[in-house]
Amino acid sequence: MKDDRPSLTAVLVAYCVLILGGDDWGRARIPPGIVAAQVAVLVAANLPFGTCPWVLCNPVVAKLARFLAAIWYPGFFEGIGFRKLIIECQARDFLRQSALNGQKQGAQVVVVAAGYDTLAVRLCREYGQVQFWEVDHPATSGVKSRVWTQGKDETILGDQPSNMHHVKADLTKVHLDSALQARKEYNPNLPTIVIVEGLSMYLTEPQMRGLLDDIGASMTKGGSVVFDFFGWNARTQQVDVGTVFPAMHRYGFTGSAEPWIWGLDPNRIQEFLANTHWKLQTDVQSCGFENVAALEWTAA
Repeated sequence: MKDDRPSLTAVLVAYCVLILGGDDWGRARIPPGIVAAQVAVLVAANLPFGTCPWVLCNPVVAKLARFLAAIWYPGFFEGIGFRKLIIECQARDFLRQSALNGQKQGAQVVVVAAGYDTLAVRLCREYGQVQFWEVDHPATSGVKSRVWTQGKDETILGDQPSNMHHVKADLTKVHLDSALQARKEYNPNLPTIVIVEGLSMYLTEPQMRGLLDDIGASMTKGGSVVFDFFGWNARTQQVDVGTVFPAMHRYGFTGSAEPWIWGLDPNRIQEFLANTHWKLQTDVQSCGFENVAALEWTAA
């Protein structure tokens, strides 16, 4: 992405959420309430279809988009929907378990490179004792800050809750733990779950390991990380997204501006985690050509 504009992939995924909300088939594969929140973000970003979501969010477009995707990229839409469902379920399970363990001070949810995702802005009202953090590039984080009511302007999401925090940080220039701990409201002693969605494929393997190290450094009482990743084709040495649309291997969804770089064989995730303080918390779950893994921090 360029320094002065949000990720093109973030825009594409936001539009896909609207398309999934166009009929019952798609709505069964996305979290409840996500479409209305997505519209609020698109409006704040001044993006097309924000003020006229019905252009994308209707049964005709939904069925046509799935038909075309079935030709060029089978499983594309259901993969995005299930990915969001799986990640949200992991976050809710973590918060439920923290409450059962008697965490009177609550917990924290950190969303790294949130883009136009709405998990934090939707859940922050439901979990009033939990601190929600979005850490993102200034170009995108500024947009997310505008989804809340400002002055006399009204939005779907209303006033910004006190437990919702937006952190503007370019993670290519500053470490995640430094960006979080620079905010006095952040408490590294609270149980914390970190969401890394739609990011790993744009990093090199050393960068992904470095990010996991930074996540571990941001917490002192342990926590979890949930991230999604593509598989890896050892024969071609490329990110594995099937064989129907080979250009996807090199260029991702948005052309050479945001190419996919890293992938991981789901059967070798234990090897990837070797010599780290992370262990696989649950079995890797598949959603289309993508996978979702939940990890647990084991350092004392």
